[in-house]
Amino acid sequence: MSKARRRAYLLPLLPIGLLVLADVGVGLAIRDGEFLGRRIAPFDPPLFNDAQRESLARVRRGEVRGGVVFDAELGWLPDPSRRDIGAFGERVSGSDEGPRAAKRLCVFGGSFTHGDEVTSTEAWPAVLDGLLEGWDVLNFGVSAYGPDQAFLRWRSVADRVEADEVWLGVMPAATPRVLSVYRPALRHHDPSIAFKPRFVTRHGGLELESNPARTLADVVRLVEDQEAFFASTYGVDGFVTRWPSAYRPFGTHWSHRSAIARVLLARMEGAERGPDQEVVELLRGLIIAMREEVEARGATFRVVLLPDRDTLVVGDWPPAELDGTAPIVTAVSGALAGEDELWRPGGHYSAHANARAAAALAAVLDPK
Repeated sequence: MSKARRRAYLLPLLPIGLLVLADVGVGLAIRDGEFLGRRIAPFDPPLFNDAQRESLARVRRGEVRGGVVFDAELGWLPDPSRRDIGAFGERVSGSDEGPRAAKRLCVFGGSFTHGDEVTSTEAWPAVLDGLLEGWDVLNFGVSAYGPDQAFLRWRSVADRVEADEVWLGVMPAATPRVLSVYRPALRHHDPSIAFKPRFVTRHGGLELESNPARTLADVVRLVEDQEAFFASTYGVDGFVTRWPSAYRPFGTHWSHRSAIARVLLARMEGAERGPDQEVVELLRGLIIAMREEVEARGATFRVVLLPDRDTLVVGDWPPAELDGTAPIVTAVSGALAGEDELWRPGGHYSAHANARAAAALAAVLDPK
C-alpha cells in the first residue's frame, strides 16, 4: 500500500486517537472522583462534600444535629427538647405564657419563617406577636423546609391549634425544594443527607410520595446502597429523575465508560436550579390545596412572600401563574432595602430586617 493511501486511511483515525488520549488524560485527573473540586458523575455514593460524609457518620451513630430530630413523615422536625419549642412544636419567644388571645395566627414555612440566624424573640413572627393586640402568633417555621413540608406540617397540627389565620411563608429561591426528595440532589453543597416527602402531580391532582427513609437506618442504607437509592428516588426526586445516568450505580450506563462524558454529565446535572415552570406549577397546586383545607376549617389563608436578597434585586415574584390561587402578601418586599444591616452572613434576615418585616405584616391584620 502506498504512503498516500495509508495516510488517507489513517488521517480520519487521528481525531479519534486524540480523543481517546484526551479521555485517558481526563480519566487520570478524576481518579479520586472529583475534578476541579467538584464531584464527577455518576454520584455513587450520592455524597458531594466532607460535611455530608460526616453527617453520614453521625447518622450511623443515631445522631442528628442542627436543632432538629428525625421524623419519618416530614423528614425532620425541631428538637422538642429545645428551650424555644412550645407545646405544639412551634418556636416560642419566651413571652408566650398566659391566657390565649382572642384570635390565633399560625405561620408555616422554612428558615425565613423560622428565623434562622436570629434569636427566637427576634424572628418576625415573635415581633409580630408583640405588635398585634388580641392575636397569638405561633411560629411553625422549620429550617430548610419547602412549601410542601410546610403544608404537611400544617396538616400535622391543624386539629390541635384551632387557627383563625394560617400563613404560608414562601421564599422564592427555596421553591425548587418541592421537586426534591434527597437534599443533596438539589443542593450539592448542603451539609445534610436528609430525605423528605414530596407531592407529585398525577391524574390532574396532587399525590403524596412518602419519605423513602422511614428510619435513620434507612437513611444510611439508601446513601450506602446505590441501587436502593436509585430505586427509591428515580421518578420521585425531580433532580435525580432529570439526570438519571448521573445517579445510576457506577458502570450501569454507557456514559460511565468515558471520563469526558462523566465530566460533561456532572456539569449538565449541576446546572442552575431555579424556580422553573415545573416548580411554579407544582407550587400553584400546593397553594390551592392548602387554601382549600385551611378554609374548610373556617380559617383565613394567605401566602406571604419572604424574598431573599437576590429576589429583591430581580423583583419578578410572584409569577403570573399564582394569580388567583390565594391572597398573596408582598409587604415584606417593600419593607426591605439593600442595606447590609438587613442581612445575616448566611443570607437570612437580621434582627432589624425581621422587625421591618413584622411591622409591614402587622398592617395585614391591623390596618391602624
